[in-house]
Formats: sequence, structure tokens, C-alpha cells
Amino acid sequence: MFKQGNNPVDESVTLDDFYNHFKSLDAKVDDNDDVQEFLREFDNNCDNTEEVTFEELDMPITENELRKVVNSLNRNKAAGLDNMINEYFKECIDILSEPLLLIFNKILDAGEPVCSLNDQSKVPYDWVPNQHLEPEPDISIGEILMDNPCSYESVKRVIKEIRKTSGVTEDNLKTWCIMGCDGLPYTLGSRLIEKNKDMQNILLIPGHGHIEMNVVKAAFKLLWEPILQDLSKECGFKSPRAQVAAQSCTDHHKSYMLLEIMFESALQEIMTTFIINSVQNSITPNIATFFDYIKSSKDKNYRFMCDAIINFIFPIFLYRAGVRRNNFGYISAAKAKFFKLFFSGRMKNYQQLIMKDIKTYILAPPEVKHFLQKTQSFTVSGHPSKGEGGDFILEAINKKIQRWLPPGIPLEKHWRQVCRTAHILDKIRENTLQQCTITEDRSSYVYKRDISNEIEKYRMRLRKIGYLNNKQTLSSRHTSVNGEILDHELYLFENQINVNIEAFLNCHENPQITPVFTTELQRTTFHSIERKTKKQLNDIIERDLKEIEENGNMEDAYVFKNKWIKVKSRPKQEMLQFYKEMVASIESSKADSNYISDDDSSEDDNS
Repeated sequence: MFKQGNNPVDESVTLDDFYNHFKSLDAKVDDNDDVQEFLREFDNNCDNTEEVTFEELDMPITENELRKVVNSLNRNKAAGLDNMINEYFKECIDILSEPLLLIFNKILDAGEPVCSLNDQSKVPYDWVPNQHLEPEPDISIGEILMDNPCSYESVKRVIKEIRKTSGVTEDNLKTWCIMGCDGLPYTLGSRLIEKNKDMQNILLIPGHGHIEMNVVKAAFKLLWEPILQDLSKECGFKSPRAQVAAQSCTDHHKSYMLLEIMFESALQEIMTTFIINSVQNSITPNIATFFDYIKSSKDKNYRFMCDAIINFIFPIFLYRAGVRRNNFGYISAAKAKFFKLFFSGRMKNYQQLIMKDIKTYILAPPEVKHFLQKTQSFTVSGHPSKGEGGDFILEAINKKIQRWLPPGIPLEKHWRQVCRTAHILDKIRENTLQQCTITEDRSSYVYKRDISNEIEKYRMRLRKIGYLNNKQTLSSRHTSVNGEILDHELYLFENQINVNIEAFLNCHENPQITPVFTTELQRTTFHSIERKTKKQLNDIIERDLKEIEENGNMEDAYVFKNKWIKVKSRPKQEMLQFYKEMVASIESSKADSNYISDDDSSEDDNS
């Protein structure tokens, strides 16, 4: 592309030639008196850092300078790593000028810049105090037990084996034996401990990883129709099969990332609406005025998203941060908020697990409380932001073990051989990699995908359709992002959750939980008579027969009661058939009585 020159190039350049060449470049500058004065002043002050060469550069930044820079910002520029767009500063400079001046002048005085919160070179979650134990406890693999703890007998066998391995026998009730388990095993184990005196020194601890996975599933059930279904399509989950996978949370990492995108994009639009309203009405924006603004909102879309995101989704992220840093305070605060999500649907095992876990800590003796506070999570690598619960640490060990298993379906003897020699095999692997000069140390690396583009794009979608502009009235319908009409009581979903919690506290074994309905179809399906159990169906028929008798329809009541005596012990299908016949007869009688009353009224009018 470029024409080669014909001049020969002499590559033998001496050091003197190099020096003389660059010295000759400033030959013209030597004659400039101002430049010479500047150089002399600079040389005199270079060793004295207390003296200021250019006083104007160290003077405090003024509000006029700040406003001048903000006015020159381009509105159409995308946000940077801090997710703050120029439009924020241009529209809200009257509010932001004072705090921005404080921040910038503090940086000027300190002489050090402030890193972005999204800077990947920083330690993730460093805003949470690190409370990991030093040194970290050793983690070893015990003898494998080929038993699925899904029944009382199997759970009892597992508990017995763990006791034997730990050395805490039934006779030694003064020493605690701590076991981690999740879901159904936790529920079954808790019942066994309550009923057996020889198990009173067993402390069951649920795994943080499984709690997070299931609370994310609960969040998806609540928010799928309102927003997550639309967001998942925007993120590439477009086919019916992909939609089912996204809704079912088959990949926890992707599900968590979808929640992050939804949280950031929706929260920033919520705050934008609030700030604009504050500027227009000359209100000082702060936490108190923000919550007052939410309470006064009559827009069901805005109110629902505020309640869901701030009260339930944010605590999920706070929970993960607390687990990563082994911070009991953050973990407890997060659980105290998001545990209600388990009561928005029928998640019986985790309803019992979360309530039992809270109760266990409250009633625990001081030494057990101290232990729980210090050992919420562990970091195998030693990185302060890579803490995990015991369940996920075990999952990681299990994956390491599986890579040593032979191909095909492993037998029990294969599992035992690998578990007993896993530490030796890992050491051989580590030494082999070192001999091949292959490094595998990732203890200082924490991966976090940049989702700023996805957040920005979905914010644009929410802004375009005005979903969170808070301009609808109380009479407007609650709709999803894609325009579908939602259940008329969904925006007050926390009321139903509180009713479910009260029902659970009154009867933990078999509480009557009514799920939060996101669509009218879900409500109709749930209350359908075909879904009732025989006992529920029996109660409904008995109630309706009593109402018929109280309304004075003695003849109908006598006929149905006699027939009901024969049907009530029959299969559910015959009970349903009887119920439908009874309802049809009552509706027919009502129609006939209305027809007769209409005829009577017309005769009175004619007379």
C-alpha cells in the first residue's frame, strides 16, 4: 500500500548521534524567555514537593467549573462501567452539584482517584466486612455412604454413620454433632431429632447454596409473567423449549444473571422516575422521600415492581455477598427479608427449613450461636470473596471425584476407591502439571461477566413503553411488560404471603397455603372444583347443603341429603358428578324463581 523509499537506511546509530538529534529538536525553544523561565522554576521546585508550581491546579473545584463540564456532556452517550448515564447529571445537576463537589475535592486533596465499583481489578464484595476464619478449617473426604436420604429410615442410617465417623456417639450427648443437609432431608432429620432423645445433640445446618437456588426459583415464579418472561426473550431465550428452561431455572447461573439484569434496569428506571418527580416538585431526594413516593403511588405496575425488587430481590444479592464474605449479619438480614418468597407458592420443604433454621438460632445456647456466627461459609482457595456454604463445597469436591471415576455407570466399589485415594490422585495431578510448567492457580481470580449492555438495552425497552413512569391511576389494570393483564390482587401480593405465614405458624404440618396468583387464569385454575381433594370436596358439599336448608329450600335439601348419604363414601368422580348436579339444580331453581318474580312485577305494573 505504501511506496518504498529509495534512500538507504543506516542502522548503525551511535549514542552520541541519538543524543545530538533530540538535543537539536529544542534549539528553537532556547531563544524563548518564557520557556526558559518555566524550566528554571520547574527545576528549582522539582525537589520540593510542598511548593506548588501551578497554584490554579490545586485550587478547589468550583460549582461553576462543575456545571460547565456537565453542560458539555453528550446526552446520547452510553453509560460507562458505573452504569451512570450523562442524562442523570444534566437533568439533576441542581441536586447533585453539592455531593459531586465534595467527592471531587476530596479526591483532589487526597491525590488518589476513586476506582469504579465495577472495576474488575477490585476485590468483589469488598463493601462487605470480611469475617472468614484464619486459618481456614481443613476439608477432608470421609467414607462414602450409598444411601439416598429421602425417608425416615434412610436419614436415620445417614445420621448414624456420620456420628460414627465424627466420634460423637449416642452416649456423648454433651458434644454437638453438626450436619449439613437441605430440603427434604432437613425436614425429615428435624422431625427425627425432635422425637428421639438420643439425637438431641445433633445440629442440622441448611446449605446456603441450595437456599439461594430455591429462593431464585421462588422469585422467578412470582416475576415470570410480569417481567422475566419478556426479559428472557430479549436475552435470547426465544424458543418454547428455551422459555421452559428459563422459567424452570435449570441453569442457576443464567437465572441469577437474568435477575441481576432485571434488578439493575428496573431499579434505575424506578429511581429516574423518582428523581424527575423530585426535581419537578422541588423535593429533596433521600431515602425517606423515596419510600413516601412509593407509598403514594397509584400505578400498580410501579408499586409492584418497587415492592418486589427492593424488598425481595435486593436481599437475594445481599445474601450472596454475605455468604461470599462469611458475614453473619448480612446473611441474617437478607434471610429476614426474602424468606417470605417461600410462602408465595407451595414450597413446603423450604418453608419448614427456613422457619426451623431461624427458630434453631434463636433458641440455641450461646456457644452454638457463636459457632454459627463464625462458620456460615468457608473459602477453600483462601480468597476473601469466594466463600461458599458447606453444600457447594461438597458439590465441588464431588465434581473432582467424578473426574477420576471410570467411564460408564460407576459401581459402589469405584466410588469407595476414588474417595479413599482422591487426595493422593489430586497431588499426583498437581505435581504433573508443575513438571509440565502448567499453572492452575486461580485463587486470586473471581469471574464476573459484564452485563452493562444488557442492562442498558432493557432500560431502553422499559423507558420506551413507559412501564415504570408512574402515571397510571388506581383504576388502571396491572399489566406485564408485554401488555398482558395480570391478576387484580397481584400488586398487593405481600398481603397473601403474610396470610400464608400466619397459616403456617398455626399449623406447620399441613398448612392451607394459597399461592400468589400472577394471572387470573392461575386463580381460576387453583379454585377449580376438579382440583379439590375428597376431604375438601366433602366440606364444600356439606356447606352448600346447609346453605340450601337455611335458605328455606326444604324439599331440595331433603332430596340432596338423602342422595348425598349414598354418594359421600363413593369415589371422587361420583362426588364431583353429584356436586355438579346439585349446583345445576340450584341454579335452575334460582332462574325459575327470578322468572316468576318478574312475571308478578309485570302484572302489578299492568294493574
